[in-house]
Amino acid sequence: ATEAVAKVQVPIDTACREFASAITLLGGKGTLADAVHFYVKSHTKQLPTISVAKAVDEMLLHSERDGKSTERMHQLETYLTRFKEAFSCNLRDIESRHVADYIIALPLMTRTKKNCRDILKSFFQWCVLRGYLPKGEDMMENVQRYSSRNTNEIEIFTPDELTKLIAAAKAEMLPYIVIQAFAGIRGKEIQRLDWTAIDLADGFIEVRGATSKTGVRRLVPIKANLKAWLTKLQPANQSGPVCKYKNLANEIFELST
Repeated sequence: ATEAVAKVQVPIDTACREFASAITLLGGKGTLADAVHFYVKSHTKQLPTISVAKAVDEMLLHSERDGKSTERMHQLETYLTRFKEAFSCNLRDIESRHVADYIIALPLMTRTKKNCRDILKSFFQWCVLRGYLPKGEDMMENVQRYSSRNTNEIEIFTPDELTKLIAAAKAEMLPYIVIQAFAGIRGKEIQRLDWTAIDLADGFIEVRGATSKTGVRRLVPIKANLKAWLTKLQPANQSGPVCKYKNLANEIFELST
């Protein structure tokens, strides 16, 4: 044993302590040699030095060229732009604890924090694929998770409340409000809806597969009250997005304040 450690100039008691510590950390999942081989393989390649801002800009550009949906691009831009502004440093300088502290400090609801965590997870996975982070590294492994479950009771607008909401809304906002109120179509589906999918003559709204949350096409009947509204709101050329707002959440927030 003394001859073996003499080759690396490490005292035998130090070698024993480090060996015992390493075996304890492995927890029976492999030998110390296996762990060392894996580490060397993962860290032999010299990783490039790249700033967070440059990595974010590159991912956004690649996502756009890859044909990501408008909604997906908006999500990426919203969360990643804020992230790069908070971390004006090199990507390799960030640790999991920094990401965890960043998300905790955000003045957002739990569901929005979950969305932020999901976007950052996608970003770091992309960085691994691009060779900006070591293979097998999971930056989000030790970052707290957030539930998307809403524990609040779902409430229904009264006729008086809906009347006030419609009266306060901008004209561009009205199609979104009345379709959701009188047809029950999901908000995200309305954001992807085009006027060409609204047939007032036959009395239905076509929620196409590409528009539907489930990917299944369906026809939603247009009731008399909704038809009265859409007859006034539908543009002359009967085409174009029903909801023109990119950030609908801001518009809804303005209505509630």
